[in-house]
Parts: sequence; structure tokens; C-alpha cells
Amino acid sequence: MKLGSKTYQTAILLVAIICAVIFGPSCLCADTKKADKKQIDLQYCLETARANNPQLNAARYRMLSARDAVAEARAKFFPSVEAFTSYDRNYYEDTGEYDSYSSGFTFTQPIFQGGKIWQNYQEAKRELEATKEEYLTVLINVVQDVSNNYFKTLEQKH
Repeated sequence: MKLGSKTYQTAILLVAIICAVIFGPSCLCADTKKADKKQIDLQYCLETARANNPQLNAARYRMLSARDAVAEARAKFFPSVEAFTSYDRNYYEDTGEYDSYSSGFTFTQPIFQGGKIWQNYQEAKRELEATKEEYLTVLINVVQDVSNNYFKTLEQKH
């Protein structure tokens, strides 16, 4: 979702409206006759839904996975260095013990891959944007469902 895109602006507007509803009158369900009972406001309901909704959690983890995939694809542009070491002890009857030590470094730098690294990086970035939009869509649906159910419950109480 690009910063100036229509989808982004619509999402920001919707989030602003939701925040106005959430942080407006926070105790719409307050019942003065039952002050000793725990009051559940819309903000509490939304926070609980955000923390426990399985679709939202799945979308969040897909987004985090896509973010890691972008970092992994970006890392392919840079050289990689590996260090290794080994030790072998051999015993031969005619010569006795023989110890062998080896260690070293391996340096790998991609020189030309025909644009494959760049293409994989761009694909990972597109996938990240898609998962961000998916997460936002699921979040908006969860907020909408919770808000609708919350206000329906309030109407039924009064």
C-alpha cells in the first residue's frame, strides 16, 4: 500500500473514524444500578479482539514472515562469509597417530545472476505489501464486527 494511494488514504480515514469512536465516550455500557460489576467498553472489546482473533493473528504472522523474506532477499545482494574449522585424529598401525587440523574462510559474492536477485527482492517487497493490505483488511473487518456486535448488545440491554 503506497503512501499516497487511494486505498491508503481510505484506510487512514477509516482508522481515524474508528479511533474517534473508541476514544470518545468510553463507558457507553455503564449501568449506574450495577456499578459493582466490571464495565466493558468498546476499547476493551477491540483490544481483546485484536489480541485473540485467529484470522488477525494469522494475517499478522504472514506479514511478519513476508517482512523477514524481504530482509532475506535483500541480503542476497551482499557478500557472504563463512568460517570453518576441523580437527581429525587418525591412527595408523605402521606410522602411529596423525592429527590433522584445518580452518579457513569462504567468501562468496554474486557477480551476475541475470537479474534474478533483483527480481526476487522485488517479488518479496510486493508480497510484503500484499500481506500489509491483507492485515489491514482483516483488522478493519474485525473492528467493524466487534463494533457492530458491541452496539447491538447495548441496544438489547436498553
